[in-house]
Amino acid sequence: METMKALNYGYYINLDERGSFSADVRNFDGQTIFEVETDDFGEVWLIDAGYMKDTQDIAGLAEYAVKIGTLPVGTKIHSMSDFEQLEQEWGEALSVIEQFGPKVQIAHLYDDNEDLADALNTVIKDFEYPDHSHKTIEQLLAQINGAPAPEQKKSASMRMG
Repeated sequence: METMKALNYGYYINLDERGSFSADVRNFDGQTIFEVETDDFGEVWLIDAGYMKDTQDIAGLAEYAVKIGTLPVGTKIHSMSDFEQLEQEWGEALSVIEQFGPKVQIAHLYDDNEDLADALNTVIKDFEYPDHSHKTIEQLLAQINGAPAPEQKKSASMRMG
């Protein structure tokens, strides 16, 4: 399942002064995934090598990071302000989902709750109700956050022959 969290990263410029440049690409957890810095001669090798046009070329940086396998295909790197807006939307959507009981199935909530439907469509790329209707809130939240979903206990049934 591709989530907003797994496919979006932020580009944070930490220093941009007279021949010194430092920036990093961060995930939703605030972890630095990739760094862009000037070398001892004041050059950014990604620009010299033609991967980036300049220090603001986020698209070039994303293409390179995907090419070398640092980021997954389909990733988008955003400016700091745009990324922080996405983080806020992510947090708001999660808080909507988390307000429901962990053992309740999506099927029992989705049709009657537009806020939940909107939240699920925000956090899960290309959300399709049939793919998730059988899951509980707890299972879906685990998957959204990148953890394996807890197993659903199945009730025992007798087979009549």
